[in-house]
Amino acid sequence: MIADARRVAMIKRFIGALCRGGPNGQPRPIEIHAGDPVRYISDMFAWVHQALAMEREFLGGVVMESTGDSRQMPAKREGEEIKSSPVEEKNEKKAMGEAQLIGAVSRVLEGVARPLSVRVEQSLVFQPSITLSYNLLCILEFYYGTLRPLVDPAGSFLKAVKELVSKANSTFGKLIDSQAKQLGNAAAPYTHDLSPPQSIQSMIDQISNLLKIHEASLVPSAEKNHIFVPKLQKIVKAVKESAIASSEGLDGTNKTVFYLNVLCALEMALQTAETQVRSVKNAISTEVKSKLGDLVKSQSDEFLSRAGLLPILRTVNKWKQDGKSKKVRQP
Repeated sequence: MIADARRVAMIKRFIGALCRGGPNGQPRPIEIHAGDPVRYISDMFAWVHQALAMEREFLGGVVMESTGDSRQMPAKREGEEIKSSPVEEKNEKKAMGEAQLIGAVSRVLEGVARPLSVRVEQSLVFQPSITLSYNLLCILEFYYGTLRPLVDPAGSFLKAVKELVSKANSTFGKLIDSQAKQLGNAAAPYTHDLSPPQSIQSMIDQISNLLKIHEASLVPSAEKNHIFVPKLQKIVKAVKESAIASSEGLDGTNKTVFYLNVLCALEMALQTAETQVRSVKNAISTEVKSKLGDLVKSQSDEFLSRAGLLPILRTVNKWKQDGKSKKVRQP
């Protein structure tokens, strides 16, 4: 009964915080920031988190009263020993009280699940930017991880938050797919100075911004990398494929230089301390070294050919190889 009454009061307080704000207009209504999705969603979840702490404090006293004296010690029968020690009894009572507290708090928070979900979903739908979408996903993941130990995992409130995380992840994934497809379908022509075209550079800049958000996120590394790294690999692959398509029409050397410039821009954007993200950067660094080796070899061969030294060099190299083969064959 107490939880139900607190649930109704919680709904009224949440709606009041959204529409009217605090006493004398301070703090200001949360709805004022609806045009700034990051601030809007952060403020709503911060309010819920603070309200949850207050409910735990209030309901904790009620639960302690109900479990403190009402639970009687089991009667001792003749010839039977009570196996549980005083410490075990205390721990058992504490665990029972915590379970009851979590259930009561979850019941109270059920009231805000619906209005919170509706507003967050509206913010997720109208996000054309992949950086903004990922920022919202990180916020939702953080609060889901923060609230998860404090409420009933089977309750409707935590299920609603988990569903919001899933929808945010889906929105982010769709935006990534759309951007990658758009980059592949409309490959920009190569530039005269062989620098990355505007469309490719714009995507590389977005990668850099995504990494800044990723590093600043308070979500545990394993959880955020599980979501982020596969999508990052998809963007990097789209940029590389677009660079190859844009280089059509260039000769061999210029094509390699153009592709190397795109790879180097990617390599610079992927500077990070995150281990799994560094693996993506390391793969690009390896490709850069390989392409540089091919470029140096082709340029040196061209220079030697113009000087008439390439046939001589090949003869010398062949002679060296034959000499090594003879040494190997000697007993």
